[in-house]
Amino acid sequence: MKPIKLSMTAFGPYRDTETIDFTELESNQIFVISGATGAGKTTIFDGICFALYGSVSGEERENAGNVRSDFATDDLHTSVELVFQIKGKKYRILRQIGHVKKGNKSSTGDKTEFVEIVDGQEIPVLDSHRVRDLNLKLEELIGLTKDQFKQIVMLPQGEFRKLLTSDSKNKEAILRKIFKTESFDQMTNRLKSKKTEAEKQMAAIQAEEQAFIQNIQDTLPLRQSKVFEVLAQEYKSSTQLIAGLQEEAEYYEELTTSQQALLDDQKRVVDQVQKEFNHAEQFNKELALYEQAKIEKTRLESKEEYIQGQRNQLTQAEKAEHIIPYEQTFRNQRMELVKLQEQLTALIAQSKEASQRFEEAKKEYDAFQKNMPQQQNDLDQLKDWNRILPFYAEVTQLQKQLQLKTVDFEKMQKDIVNWTEQSKIIKSEIVILNDERKKLKLATEKFEEVYEQKSKVDQVVTRAQKAEAYKKDLSQIEELQKNAVILFEQAKVDYSELEKNWISSQAYILAEQLVDGEPCPVCGSKSHEKMHDLTATVVTKEDLEAANEKRQKSEKELHSFQAKIEQLHELIAQENQMIEEVTTEGLPYLLTLQQQLSAQLHEIQNNKSKLNQLEQTSASKEDSLEKMRNSLNELNVMSSQSSMEISELQLLIREKIAQLPKSFEHQQQLENSIAELMKKTTVFEREMKNAITQYEIALKNSTSVMTSQENQQKYVQQAEEKLAQAEEQFKAKVLEAGFENGKEYTSARLLPEQMTAIRQELEKFSQQLFALNQQIEKGKAQFDQQEKFELEKIQLKLSTETAQLTQRINDINNTVHLTKNIARMLQQMKKSNEEKAALESRAGNIIKLYDLLSGKNTQKISFERYLQIEYLEQIIQAANERLLPLSNGQYRLSRSERLDSNGKQSGLSLDVYDTYTGQERDVKTLSGGEQFNASLCLALGMSDMIQSFRGNVQMETMFVDEGFGTLDEEALAKAIDTLVELQKTGRMIGIISHVAELKDTIPATLLVKKSKEGYSHTQFMIK
Repeated sequence: MKPIKLSMTAFGPYRDTETIDFTELESNQIFVISGATGAGKTTIFDGICFALYGSVSGEERENAGNVRSDFATDDLHTSVELVFQIKGKKYRILRQIGHVKKGNKSSTGDKTEFVEIVDGQEIPVLDSHRVRDLNLKLEELIGLTKDQFKQIVMLPQGEFRKLLTSDSKNKEAILRKIFKTESFDQMTNRLKSKKTEAEKQMAAIQAEEQAFIQNIQDTLPLRQSKVFEVLAQEYKSSTQLIAGLQEEAEYYEELTTSQQALLDDQKRVVDQVQKEFNHAEQFNKELALYEQAKIEKTRLESKEEYIQGQRNQLTQAEKAEHIIPYEQTFRNQRMELVKLQEQLTALIAQSKEASQRFEEAKKEYDAFQKNMPQQQNDLDQLKDWNRILPFYAEVTQLQKQLQLKTVDFEKMQKDIVNWTEQSKIIKSEIVILNDERKKLKLATEKFEEVYEQKSKVDQVVTRAQKAEAYKKDLSQIEELQKNAVILFEQAKVDYSELEKNWISSQAYILAEQLVDGEPCPVCGSKSHEKMHDLTATVVTKEDLEAANEKRQKSEKELHSFQAKIEQLHELIAQENQMIEEVTTEGLPYLLTLQQQLSAQLHEIQNNKSKLNQLEQTSASKEDSLEKMRNSLNELNVMSSQSSMEISELQLLIREKIAQLPKSFEHQQQLENSIAELMKKTTVFEREMKNAITQYEIALKNSTSVMTSQENQQKYVQQAEEKLAQAEEQFKAKVLEAGFENGKEYTSARLLPEQMTAIRQELEKFSQQLFALNQQIEKGKAQFDQQEKFELEKIQLKLSTETAQLTQRINDINNTVHLTKNIARMLQQMKKSNEEKAALESRAGNIIKLYDLLSGKNTQKISFERYLQIEYLEQIIQAANERLLPLSNGQYRLSRSERLDSNGKQSGLSLDVYDTYTGQERDVKTLSGGEQFNASLCLALGMSDMIQSFRGNVQMETMFVDEGFGTLDEEALAKAIDTLVELQKTGRMIGIISHVAELKDTIPATLLVKKSKEGYSHTQFMIK
């Protein structure tokens, strides 16, 4: 991935749209990003990372949440747009973040675009606009996750040292993110859960086994056997228990066989006794029936005379039965004659009564005919009064309407008065509210002015505080400079002394080698003076070089302090200049002013809130007043209308009253008169109708009764003739049947029911006597001279044998139940043993596998960490290829074999091997500059490793944030050489640094400037 153009809008310190065109670098593949602290150098990295992954670069900055610029206007959306090239293709990605605008409750403006640029045309890469799909597509295209991208492409400020100095646990988390080894950690956690579950199942199996043992003790009767010997032991072997239970099963099976034989014998005894009892019981019953039959026969034979009398009576009754119809005919004719004679007598009396009633009805009818003219006059009067009656109801209805209208009118008048008073009150309240609003408006008009003034003061205070901090740093560094000056002067003096001594030593050595008479190679003289012995003070070249190195180092430290002092003076001057452009007052005054302005702003905000509330209240009052005015107008209109309606009703009532009769002042009087007259006419009509009806009925009855009387006299004469014939025929039939007279016939006659009862009684007697004779004859040979059996003795014997049988059944049932329980317990014990063996085997495998994967070994290395160690070894190997030349062959990284304390897993800690001392030590003992070099090499090694691990990943860019300030001149030069070598492979390398040597060495610089207002701009500077 190689960036081409980056555009940041309202992002971090960049207020407007800031565009960085990386094509301006031309052939310069390495460049420095320079600028004041807080200007927005790291924000450039954040912008690239945000465009690609939707979050910023640094881990500490990642959760900052709001990347929106504080300087941005409300109508400008925060966005980042990146044009980049990867795998020969060009793409453009845009991410725009929504924000809550003033007056809105929710954010708006979220937007994403991802297109491929082909021949100047933009082709969408995704159909979906979901952020998740976009992130997945970009990750797939780049070939790296966000964490891997930060380790390979962007090395955020202070973060790429974490891999060097962190402990094994932290390195494990870093490597897990990069090389995706979390699945092995998840596998270990799943195994841990399975191990815990297996241990729980083992405990459950053991508890179940104990329950089985307790069940055996509770179930089996105590006896001398192998199973109870095992149960008596402290350790109860399940195998021995199973063998003991099998022995118990065999014992109870044999016992069941013997008990079954005893049971069969007892059943046969009981059956024999039961048969004996049944026979005796049946014989006794039949003997009792035989004796009872003889007694019953004697009783029946004693009734023979009575039965003969019943036969004679039935014979006489059967003779009389043939005469009964003739007798019935005679009696019916006589009753019919009596009935007709009685009806004739009644009709004669009715005829007299009907004649009398007719005469009375005729008189009453004639009287009503005379009063008909007066009835007609009364009906005419009723019509007139009923015509007038509705006028009274109309008057009453109108009077009620008048009363209601009057009440409504009076209520309207009261409402008009009340609402008029209320409107006056509201008007006065509105006047008061308007006065308060004017005051608050005046109090809040200075908000923008005070807010602007406070913003400036805040910026000035921030700069003043920075200047104070710089001054404190300056004071400390000046102290250090003074010490450095002293050390440098001392080093100069020491070096001068050593140099003089070295020269003297060289002269002494030369003089010692001169031979008298031979010319001096320096001056040519052949005469050589003897020098003092300087052997004790001889200075070697190594001593001189060491002193020179110490002097140079002191000089570098002094220059370094001077550079820092100059930089701090420059920073202080910059801050003071910006402060002086605003004010000449000191920090205490500014802080006091800041507090005062904050208090003013707070007060203005409160006043604004109050003003809003007052405006809402005032608006509400105005609405209420307007509604009340409208209501008053409506009431006044309705009141006038109501007054007119009342006048109209009063006039109409007077007109209606004038139409009413004067004899009836009130409606009730007229209604009473109408009611009385209606009652009178109604009574007359009803009585007249009744008189007419009675007259007609009387006439009809009189005629009808006379006709009936004549007919009835004919019927009586015919009935007398029929009666005489029936009597003669009845007497003749009595004599024919053999009866001497009617009295004898009457005594012989019986009712049909009586004759049926006698016949049934005679038949029953004959049947019973025959059956008893048969029964006695049949049982005579079997039961004569026989005695009853003694059933009590047989019953006692049967009960005894039955009880013995029940006991046998219970015994065998108990034994069978025990046998089944033993079989069930055997099955359960065997199944439990099998499950326990299988579970122990499975749990053992799980525990072994968990211990293997979780790192429970002498090296305290988990399987995941074992894989991470292999990755780390490759990273270290790649890192050492750069660290050895960078450290002049002094340092080489190696993986530490030390075990961490407190049982923690180890294997990922780093040591450094010092070739000068031949010893290994913790990387944390390296100096700041050495740690930077080692961290840089480790980061580059990881970059190489990840690219090889990810296969087709092409990373043509690297950004490094800070760290070069800790390097000396030589180390800095080598670090630059390393990065230059790296950029020769085609990578674009950007470095954030304040180091002047770095800016002087690298020709391309991206300068980030912060304006006086606080927001920033960028510019490429190519030397």
